[in-house]
Amino acid sequence: MKLGIDFWSLYLQGWNIFEFLDYAHRLQVDVMHVGVQTTDWHIFESLEPAYLQRVRARADELGVALETGGCAISPTSTAFAQQGTCITPPAECAEASMAIAIADVSQLLRIAHAVGSPLVRCYLGHGGDRHSALPLAAHIESMLAVLEQVRPLALELGVKLAIENHGDLEARELKAVIEQAGPDIAGVCLDTGNPPFMGECPFLTLEMLAPYVITTHVRDTALWAHPRGAVAQWVALGEGSVGIERWLERLQTLCPSVTVNIENLTGSPPRVVNYLEPDFWRDYPERPAVDFARFLALVRQGQPSMGAMLLPPQGVELPPEYRPAMVAQQRFDLERSICYCRETLGLGEK
Repeated sequence: MKLGIDFWSLYLQGWNIFEFLDYAHRLQVDVMHVGVQTTDWHIFESLEPAYLQRVRARADELGVALETGGCAISPTSTAFAQQGTCITPPAECAEASMAIAIADVSQLLRIAHAVGSPLVRCYLGHGGDRHSALPLAAHIESMLAVLEQVRPLALELGVKLAIENHGDLEARELKAVIEQAGPDIAGVCLDTGNPPFMGECPFLTLEMLAPYVITTHVRDTALWAHPRGAVAQWVALGEGSVGIERWLERLQTLCPSVTVNIENLTGSPPRVVNYLEPDFWRDYPERPAVDFARFLALVRQGQPSMGAMLLPPQGVELPPEYRPAMVAQQRFDLERSICYCRETLGLGEK
């Protein structure tokens, strides 16, 4: 299987696309998975055709394949309202937001085609959409409307929308979205780190979505019991307790042609999964007990992470003394995770 890295593993580096490509080449990975549309810095310094041709030429020269992506594509999601887009700031009017979303996804498809990416990673929104003013079904409906409008362009360019399980949709819900949108234009960007934060077993997520997976975001999670339910914390690959080695072996069996893109996100604080409280079930009222039992089994056999990790203060600007250490930690943890994938499972084609 191909081995890649996702740019969010290195978000504090502040690199542009050419610096990311050089780093990927130095690490001898097969794929660089990058976001064209981000909320805080621009990896692609221009979206002009000549610039995109330079990006593709450099990727080809280095032998690094590109996968590109954006952010939320449901125009009713609060995540869409808060993010920047490729073309214009979001609008308050629902009709204008729909038009912007369609234009934005169309632009992302064209950018992907220009740089040789077979897909555009995207997602509905975030977990808050499960209890927003509009019901989740309305957010799904608005996303499906966008996908229907961009269908002809996606087919023309041969680029698929890789919809991530972003903490917004359960595996069953995302499966239904792909089947309704059509697997000819839509697939799954399978994330391993988000399911535990939703109380979902990553093995169930994989098994349910496997027929539609076209790329991945892979990271490990330490999971353990807590008085309110459980605690989940993202860690470097091989240092969690969800069975990431078995998960990757299962991925090789079910989806042998997809890329394992490492997205560590170490430095993120632990999060309580409060399944012993009623508020948790407000978001998942129809989850089958048999599905939740698989998550509980992981919690009962899990344990806290005992590795050293710098966790910066949350909700405040990062103190200047922290930043160099966080920058170094991101590269250190990512490079350890790459070694784990190569040495443990023999991943990577280079």
